[in-house]
Amino acid sequence: MAALLLAATFGCSPSEPSEPCGPREPAFAVQVTAAGNRELPLNTLIKVEWGGIQTESFQLPQTTQNYDVCCQVSAEPVTGELPRVSCSTPAHLPDGGTMRAIQCTLWTGGPAFIDVEATGYLFITNQPLNTRLQENEKCGVETKPVSLTLGLPDGGI
Repeated sequence: MAALLLAATFGCSPSEPSEPCGPREPAFAVQVTAAGNRELPLNTLIKVEWGGIQTESFQLPQTTQNYDVCCQVSAEPVTGELPRVSCSTPAHLPDGGTMRAIQCTLWTGGPAFIDVEATGYLFITNQPLNTRLQENEKCGVETKPVSLTLGLPDGGI
């Protein structure tokens, strides 16, 4: 009887209720720029790999619908908090046709690797992106801002 009483008191008590989770957050908010605030070429390619088998890419003109790598282009880099970019709005060149930055929201749900290629710049290859868990780890990841700058090759002006 005493064992039953102990089990009822200590072993079967309900766990503390956990804090409710807010809306799901993207793993990363990324901004890609070029050294010296130079223009990015139209052939700039961003490729993201995560989960061991998943891959999505972004390049203008955007001809396919992405679901996890959502990007927009801008005439100038964003200062401060990076925007949440929707995959439902196709990216297009800003008025004037000058592209100095690409902002992307990455819905990878965890760590990822990113490649960035652009003519006239050093490529960024297999750059690891590591996530931050929210305070309540059961709620997933917290959005981590990432800035990537394409460097100039030797002899660049």
